[in-house]
Amino acid sequence: MQCPNCGKDNLPGAQFCENCGQSLSASQQTFIQPIPPKKNNAGKYILGVFIGLFLSLIAVGAITLVHNTLAQRPVKTSAKLKTEVYKYKDSSEDDSSTQEDASSDDDVDSSDEQEVDQDAPITVVANGQTTTWVSDDGPVLTINGTTTVTISNGSKAPEDGTYDIKGIENNGEKFYIARGPASMGEISIVDNVLTVNNQGQITTYHYQPESKEDNTESSSYDDDDNIYEAD
Repeated sequence: MQCPNCGKDNLPGAQFCENCGQSLSASQQTFIQPIPPKKNNAGKYILGVFIGLFLSLIAVGAITLVHNTLAQRPVKTSAKLKTEVYKYKDSSEDDSSTQEDASSDDDVDSSDEQEVDQDAPITVVANGQTTTWVSDDGPVLTINGTTTVTISNGSKAPEDGTYDIKGIENNGEKFYIARGPASMGEISIVDNVLTVNNQGQITTYHYQPESKEDNTESSSYDDDDNIYEAD
């Protein structure tokens, strides 16, 4: 018989507990029902987590492998196509390319020769020499030897007319134009570009070479049967 006070098992029919002296009469006896132990589910939870991670790693690895395999296929095909194109390249393409390069070189050489022919004289302001300069919108400027400059500007300043050349510097790369004592502007020349600065108002001109027809002179002399011609 179990003691309701201390829980000790006593002999059947005992009136008092051998351990604590508690009365073991039938009216006072109670039975203590043991509480069942709680089930431990932590192990199963941890095992499930590990299994889930393992399956996730397998899935990621499979996806990566398939992706890499598909990505490599176009590269191999492209390399094969490039090799075949190079192998069966027609030799006529090389000949055509060579001819085009030669033609381009000839055009460049011809262009260089034309540019040389159109360069302004090294000494722009010189006795007996006339040079003509034009701007994009029409005005014309003519340098007459070392004495005067003729301008046809339209509405731009300085006004149309002929001006005296003053203060020549660096073989004519820089000089002034004047009408009487009044200065009408400064002229500077760099290569084939002439600039007129009239009190801050800038007008730009470009060298215009004389045409070959203008430089061609012809004369003839006829005296009875004697005829003399010269070009």
